[in-house]
Amino acid sequence: MRSPGKLNFETTVKRLALQFIFCVFLLAACQNSVESESAQFANDPQAQADLSRIKSGLSQGGVVSGNDFEALKSLVDKYPNVPEVGKAYRSVLVIRNDFNTLEKFLLRNGVENLNAEETQDLARVYIKNGKSAEALGILAPLIENSKSDVQLRSLAGVCNFNLGRFEEAGREFDAVWDEILSKKMVNEIATRGVAYYRLREKEKAIEVLKSAIDLDPDHITSNYTLSRIYGEMGDTAKAKYYQKKTDEIQNRMKAATKVKSRQVVDAYDLEKAWEGKNYNKVIEIATRLIPNMTDRGQRLILYRYLQESYLALGSKAEAEKAEQEIRKLESK
Repeated sequence: MRSPGKLNFETTVKRLALQFIFCVFLLAACQNSVESESAQFANDPQAQADLSRIKSGLSQGGVVSGNDFEALKSLVDKYPNVPEVGKAYRSVLVIRNDFNTLEKFLLRNGVENLNAEETQDLARVYIKNGKSAEALGILAPLIENSKSDVQLRSLAGVCNFNLGRFEEAGREFDAVWDEILSKKMVNEIATRGVAYYRLREKEKAIEVLKSAIDLDPDHITSNYTLSRIYGEMGDTAKAKYYQKKTDEIQNRMKAATKVKSRQVVDAYDLEKAWEGKNYNKVIEIATRLIPNMTDRGQRLILYRYLQESYLALGSKAEAEKAEQEIRKLESK
């Protein structure tokens, strides 16, 4: 008779072997699923055309219409493991600020199955969703393998800052500081400055925050923090100066938000009018939006709506004018 100890050992070994075989089988199954989906996608011309159109919109200012977003969701349902489909979907969700859906999408196959790029995306989502500790946890193995990666160390710096670990945040930023400066990473520079302030190193904070403002004079966090620092140091004139700048920036941001909100409503109404073949309404909305639309990609889409609407109404001369504007924008 075998001893209980030996029996337990052999049982454990067998169990681990079975678990290993299952994991290998599961990994192979996942790999086969990806290859199968990729093969199906390669033979689906409509899917490729839809994705190409969506990627074009993303490259031209991140403009993806409601119809294209629905088409993209259909692609994700059909080809969830095709890398370029997933990447486009993640990009659109970021633009739409839909971080809850993005988190669920990234975790659909388990965090252990994410590649490095997807892991960084998930870390950013965690930060947005107030889960900095979780973000730091999934970043740690990547940083261990790439200690000089500016994106990884910067994300870790932001996580530590959010957790109130200002010294640790500083060490993460300082590890790649020269590259942060050379890449003009304004938000990271400003966060380092605020970390200095939280550690009561006010002179260093002032120096770093001013370097952020040199890159972006309207950086509200830097201006506001400087107003607080100078106030605490008793320099009333400088405190008032940076507080005034902060107030002015806030007012401009509020005005821009109102314009953006109006544009979002107009964009929804435009799509609704297009779907209902109300081409006169499409022309009315697009014509109103174009003068205030500074983004090249969005202007391009609006002129395309104009061109197609005029053609649908038989106004060839107006359609030609819209096409001329499209050519101008495409040549830039």
